[in-house]
Amino acid sequence: MKYSKTSNKTISIIFKISAGVFLASIILDLIDEFIDSTALSWSWTIVFYISYAVFAYLLFQTKNSFPQAQEKLNQSVILILTFILFDLVFFLGFYYGWLLYIPFLYIGLFFCTSLIHGIAFTIVYIGFRKVNKNLGNPVYIIFGWAKLLFDIIYFSLSYSGVRPNLSIGFYTELVLLAMVCVVLFLSSNKILSAQEFIAPAQPYQPVQPYQPVQPQSFEEIKPEGDKPAKSFCTSCGFAMKLEEKFCINCGASK
Repeated sequence: MKYSKTSNKTISIIFKISAGVFLASIILDLIDEFIDSTALSWSWTIVFYISYAVFAYLLFQTKNSFPQAQEKLNQSVILILTFILFDLVFFLGFYYGWLLYIPFLYIGLFFCTSLIHGIAFTIVYIGFRKVNKNLGNPVYIIFGWAKLLFDIIYFSLSYSGVRPNLSIGFYTELVLLAMVCVVLFLSSNKILSAQEFIAPAQPYQPVQPYQPVQPQSFEEIKPEGDKPAKSFCTSCGFAMKLEEKFCINCGASK
């Protein structure tokens, strides 16, 4: 399988951009807390969802360049996008009021988005650890599950008749998100030295010892048409042909 690779330098830049967009979301959220403005609230909402979309894009680019983390980061991308969708439906339903008429859907979406948020950032932590151990920071897990924790506390106090103080959860989540920004910014430098996964080496095959080539045996080929056989005179030893009856040297008969 071929992977669409992105250079570590490009991924490093996306880490910084993601940190910057999250930081912009924090700033707008703080301003919106003290200034009552519909335009400001919508600005924060748009930047909030953009920050998560940029983070999902960061995960997508990282998993394409580091196959060893592809499975986990793939899952985290899907979960982050699912969180954006569910949270957007919850926000619009709450903003326009129609969700308040469906209590079970309201509570279901409320907790479902928080649960998805926690699972997504836990898998992000695992995926970054697979890319490089220095990229995995526990702040991802803490930030991911803080939302669900404060949602549970909020509903528990609400149904017990106690008016919950939302400021504690609000500022705690902002502080944790600010820590995520710092981690992302620091990771932008660490990703530059991250090494791509190298397939394991093939099992060692011992080299066969050198065996000298055995010389081939050649069969002596006798020329065709051997010379006629000869005999020798018993008297003088002169060479004679087989068909000769008398020695031409001494005249003796065979």
